[in-house]
Amino acid sequence: MRAIGLLEQDRDRTHDAHGDPSFQESSLIVWHDIKQGVGGVWRTSQEPVNQVSHSCFGLFNKPGLRFRDNFTEHPFPADARGPHHMAPKENLRLDLDRMAISAQFPDAEADLTFTDLHPRWDYLQLLKLVGPDGHQGAHLEMAGRITGTVRLGDQRYDIDCFGHRDRSWGSRDWTTLRAVRWWSIVFGPDLAIQMTAHGHANGQHG
Repeated sequence: MRAIGLLEQDRDRTHDAHGDPSFQESSLIVWHDIKQGVGGVWRTSQEPVNQVSHSCFGLFNKPGLRFRDNFTEHPFPADARGPHHMAPKENLRLDLDRMAISAQFPDAEADLTFTDLHPRWDYLQLLKLVGPDGHQGAHLEMAGRITGTVRLGDQRYDIDCFGHRDRSWGSRDWTTLRAVRWWSIVFGPDLAIQMTAHGHANGQHG
């Protein structure tokens, strides 16, 4: 049996860019409460040396109501980043110790916590992957349970469902990436599937 390395909790915290302007750190959380017909996604990333953040936050429900807030290269606010959090704007915050989302908008709110269902496997080692050209660093993928509350328009929901999160950090050259597709399927505590398909300028794909 092959031994797979585990990443400790402190690897979920922010990392030193060591002056590298191409260093980027990201976190993504997706979830869908099927019984209530509501779900959401938040991906945020930061470039510490360049002092900018990127974010894509969204909520949806079964009747068709949608909320989305996207931005790119937003200058760091005063409290954008610390050892235990990422906060791309004053109304968006991710607590990296509790893996807790706080989002406050006039038309939507979220107060959610992600609890891992399994240890932090070293994703690249697990799949025997080598990062493509221009994409070096560390990566983890986690299935988990999402709990908390959200508001979408006038509707409020108490959330308790399964979800998935992605955490990565390292050098990123986005000019080499040509296409990517990403799927996560969490059946429960005993079975979860994560798949990606990507193509790069040098012909590398996976």
